[in-house]
Amino acid sequence: MGKGVLSSWDDQIYRLSPLIKDDCFQSENEFRIVHELQMTDVHRVRFRQKKTLLSRHIPLVFPVWAANRVPILPIVEVMIGPSRQREVSAVSVNTLLLQLGYRDFKVEISNRPLQLP
Repeated sequence: MGKGVLSSWDDQIYRLSPLIKDDCFQSENEFRIVHELQMTDVHRVRFRQKKTLLSRHIPLVFPVWAANRVPILPIVEVMIGPSRQREVSAVSVNTLLLQLGYRDFKVEISNRPLQLP
């Protein structure tokens, strides 16, 4: 017997969920990079234990030619979204941008409350 409609829908809709954003965050004007994990990616996955979960990510690596073409992206502002440690994240983002050579930027902290399910 085949999958039910709801199960099939769930298998497909999860791919779109990172692209859906509440209108209240529209002013953040962010870009999201979405990558569906493949078996060939498993060795690249890095983990970080957080207070409420074990998070995973694949570090972004940009080719050398990209650095030569555009040494610095036109980042002027970074908005730290709702989280438990917004201030710590803001300091980390500020330090990272300085390390990468950015000088004229703002790091803002969202005043939206963190909502955990």
